[in-house]
Amino acid sequence: MNSEDETSFEQTTSWGDIIKGIFKDPESRKGVLENLKNISVFIASSMVIAKYAHKICEPQLISKILFE
Repeated sequence: MNSEDETSFEQTTSWGDIIKGIFKDPESRKGVLENLKNISVFIASSMVIAKYAHKICEPQLISKILFE
């Protein structure tokens, strides 16, 4: 058997094909977009907390960050 015969049975899928397949299905697309939104909110809130970490123990600042 040469190397061409050995690899002819392997099936590969590129990341692009996987992503295209996910976005073709409306339910999968909705789930992916919801997850991206949640990740964005988490990153943004983490950045705010990191920025004010030295003052985070002040209750007034916490309420200002969360409710304004």
